[in-house]
Amino acid sequence: MSSDNDYQKVKEGLATILYPGDESKEVFYNHIQQFNRDLSVVAIRTWAAKQTEKRSKKRKIDTDGSASEQPYIKIFEGLAASGLRSIRYAKEIPSVKSVVANDFSPSAVESINRNIQYNDVSNIVTSSVGDANVQMMLQRSAHQTKGRSPIAGQQSFHCIDIDPYGTAAPFIDQAVHTVSNDGLLLITCTDLAVLAGASYPEKCYANYGGLTNCGSEFSHESALRLVLGLIGTAAARHGRSIEPLLSLSIDYYLRVFVRVRTSPIEVKFLPSKMMTTYVCSGCSAVSTQPLTRATPTDGKITSYKHSSAQGPPVNRRCEHCGFVHHIGGPMWGSSLHDREFVQAMLDLIDTLDPEVYGTTKRMKAMLTLALEEIDYPFYFTPSHLAKVVHCVAPNIAVMMSALINGGYKVSGSHCVPGSIKTDAPFSFIWDVYREWIKEHPVSAAKLKDFTAAKAILEKSMTHDVDLTLADAVKELKSRPKVARYPQNPANWGPKSRANAQ
Repeated sequence: MSSDNDYQKVKEGLATILYPGDESKEVFYNHIQQFNRDLSVVAIRTWAAKQTEKRSKKRKIDTDGSASEQPYIKIFEGLAASGLRSIRYAKEIPSVKSVVANDFSPSAVESINRNIQYNDVSNIVTSSVGDANVQMMLQRSAHQTKGRSPIAGQQSFHCIDIDPYGTAAPFIDQAVHTVSNDGLLLITCTDLAVLAGASYPEKCYANYGGLTNCGSEFSHESALRLVLGLIGTAAARHGRSIEPLLSLSIDYYLRVFVRVRTSPIEVKFLPSKMMTTYVCSGCSAVSTQPLTRATPTDGKITSYKHSSAQGPPVNRRCEHCGFVHHIGGPMWGSSLHDREFVQAMLDLIDTLDPEVYGTTKRMKAMLTLALEEIDYPFYFTPSHLAKVVHCVAPNIAVMMSALINGGYKVSGSHCVPGSIKTDAPFSFIWDVYREWIKEHPVSAAKLKDFTAAKAILEKSMTHDVDLTLADAVKELKSRPKVARYPQNPANWGPKSRANAQ
């Protein structure tokens, strides 16, 4: 029999796990994923605080401490590996009553059980072995048929965490069907070659029911929107709606935090929140097309008529450069984040011990970026568009100032440093470059026939453009420097899949 001394010990958060030195034979520890796990703890705690507040109001319990809330939250982790995440949930989230740490691999479940005992959380965390979809189906069946199952009488899980090696697509339908009303889904996808790449459109459609904006610089945001679109359509089949609370592109994976509600009325709005995209193959101009329209009837915002949208929003060839469009979607076209939720997460992080939560600096940076993002699809980088017209790239302050001076909204994107999100049309964006090029001329030798640059720069300006540094940008530049995009640590990429059986 192996003793604890036969394993390496790793402390993360309030948990300490044991794992074998030979990572090829069993589960492994990936220190880069601490950010994912820290962020997940903060997200569930933030969500749980709101749920507890609702329960207190419903039960008329005083919130001054005279009546304390007993732990009640039940969590399911579908692919738990070593059990580290589940154990951290048990030790770091006060309102957690139970956690089921599931894995398909028997050797992984052995590791889970070993770590449960080592961390003394057997009163909260239990293991299960098997397909995650089957385990969720059994849980839902038990909740519906009370008395006919060994786990009868349990409620649906309040939080379901799916973090696979690859795509989460096979688990989405069961997850949205099983999670409790007003529950929280935490979903990870690591298959960015499919979700954000240009080489596998057939695989992308098979997994996510839509096509990415292949070859575009904002492919990581379209990947997020494809995942949210998949979750939204899966939920709709069960009379449920979704509300993205936080959607992030991180390193080599995507992580979304989504609230799920049972609301057949809200399901009707899903197609108006879904969109197709048209991306120019020459100049990268993008246009979006919602699938339907939701129009208030009789001026009442509580009554809507749902009808087909009118389109397409573009001609066959791009109005700016004459090149053809590539079609993407359908994908999620509404908000990626809930600002109130993100701000609550930031407030909670300020109370955390950085010695316990080693990624607090990065969490604050990324959440601040998410909080600042405007609710408008896609971003661009000034350097990318400068390459299209072969000019010196305007710096980001000049570009943002021109957009603000033109009366448009503007922000950065958490996906890429130096990126800009705006509600300005590309006709205005290209006018900014035309104005910029007046002071930074492009060599005539670069403007050959049949190029996007030649077509764009030959067109006359249709907007007044002011490149003067905007007051809002001056104020932003005068603020104390805060790391918005912290450097990744060494060896931050994904590890190879474990060979556990």
